[in-house]
Amino acid sequence: MKSVVVLLVVVVAVLCGVALAQTPTRPNPSEVFEADGRMQVAQGRNQTVEGRGSWRVDQPEGKAREQFQFEVKHSHYDVDEVQRYDLGKTFSIVGNPGKCNTTAVTGKMQSIWDWLLHASYKGRVKVENTEVDLWEYSVAGATLALGVRPQAPDFPVVVMRQTKTLNVAIHFDFYHTEKPNPVWFTVPKVCTAARA
Repeated sequence: MKSVVVLLVVVVAVLCGVALAQTPTRPNPSEVFEADGRMQVAQGRNQTVEGRGSWRVDQPEGKAREQFQFEVKHSHYDVDEVQRYDLGKTFSIVGNPGKCNTTAVTGKMQSIWDWLLHASYKGRVKVENTEVDLWEYSVAGATLALGVRPQAPDFPVVVMRQTKTLNVAIHFDFYHTEKPNPVWFTVPKVCTAARA
């Protein structure tokens, strides 16, 4: 009987070790970064359109900026959004030409990656010929996903947001974890002209 208990304990320990070995380190990307890449947008059954741009974040300072431009026939997807929690406002310009929409914000800027604390590991998959560990989290009708290289879990390869009507993916060509130059967070001229 004693040998059966010992054998059972060994089997359980091995199974737990295998399960732990299969789940990679949870990603913990920096809240301060500069990134360049491609944004893909698919709405409904329409074809996917692609733009290029940048995403810069200094979350501790309450500043972020996303700038993506698409080809002329899809310029209605162009986006330039500046989050300035230090000013208590978010400035959004969508489309080309676009008007500035200003939204009041309060408190501290939310963590960009806090959802990863609740994300589940979905396995190792290929995204555009790059093998990534994929992490997903679903909330309020949206699924957020982050793909990271297995050997560099804190450096995003792709981040995705999927809903019933819209799928957006940002594929990073460049991801740098140094503080962005403050000039990137300058309020767009069209927004300062609208406030004057």
